[in-house]
Amino acid sequence: MRRDGWMLPIALMAMAVCSCPSNAAGEPPKDEELLTQYTDFVDGLRTIAFDSSKIAYAKGGPFPGWTWTWLSRCSFARAENRWRYQDHSVGFNFYERPLPLDSVREDVFDGKSFFMVIRDDRGARHLPAIDLQSAWKRLDGGGTGPWEMDVSAELGAQNPKTESNYAVLFPTMDLYGFVWADHLFIGDMMREKTTRLSSRKEAIDGRACNVLEGATTHGTLTLWLDSASDHAPLRVRLWKEGDDLMGQTPMRLQRPHESRLTRPNLPVRQYEYQVDFRTRPVGRRTAIAGYISKERYIHDGGSEYEVRREFTLDHMRFDPKPEDLKPTLRIPEGTRVMIVNFPQTSAKWSKGQVVIGDGKPSQP
Repeated sequence: MRRDGWMLPIALMAMAVCSCPSNAAGEPPKDEELLTQYTDFVDGLRTIAFDSSKIAYAKGGPFPGWTWTWLSRCSFARAENRWRYQDHSVGFNFYERPLPLDSVREDVFDGKSFFMVIRDDRGARHLPAIDLQSAWKRLDGGGTGPWEMDVSAELGAQNPKTESNYAVLFPTMDLYGFVWADHLFIGDMMREKTTRLSSRKEAIDGRACNVLEGATTHGTLTLWLDSASDHAPLRVRLWKEGDDLMGQTPMRLQRPHESRLTRPNLPVRQYEYQVDFRTRPVGRRTAIAGYISKERYIHDGGSEYEVRREFTLDHMRFDPKPEDLKPTLRIPEGTRVMIVNFPQTSAKWSKGQVVIGDGKPSQP
């Protein structure tokens, strides 16, 4: 995981028509029906395209106050099990010290084979510092070079490991309901056999919502769904502590976090994740035009580390064209390509395609 676009979600949402039966007049939806409405909404994102911008802030650990760490512009297109994602990010690597970074990443999955390109502006490393204004300028194409290209591919895999990686990208994971802390989808957590569901009514900013709450093995998970806007989620919240799992480990047994970003390097005892969505109509469908994603890590002893990401989505469309799904980054002739599912295989980029060790071309 080379940077935050892979660790740990950009952004728009579309609505899928709910397949559940309608309620009798005045009768509130049942718990399972609310869950179906939410998962149907997420399923409606199987064909979609959008552009987005993101800015990330952090507080706690090495940051005494809210400090911007990344900003980026992204594009994403998906048609069922095929997708393309590109992200240009400018910011800092704070693991050891404020180190300016400027990189473009493009991932393409054609339904069977996966292709990833990272173009790193090594010249950014030599900048004495970078402020927010100059970072925006770099996003407009003000890189200095020299450039370093890193290319990897998973070719012809029978069971591709990367099939669902669209869900772990920052512009998309919150939209698809993927919780990075657990590497699980919200719908799956809500449908665990041990999950206990309950529902109620509640308003957010004057908008009446059906609220679905699930007591899951991974914590208390709550969804606020706007019935007047195609059951779009207006808020998602997860709280965990005690015996609640983070991944496979109960919170009370958590060891110090591997990421030095969450300093002080102490065990995490409580965790909060919340997303607040903004919606707007796009044609006859409800879309999410932006959102704020927040994570809060509460360490043993009470110290906190927080991350806040603000997303704005533009050019939303539900009919991506074939060209939206094709790679766009130019790769220099002869660039080495790492074959993920055959790591010992020698391969390079030649004449617009991957050529493996025996000289046989393979189009990713």
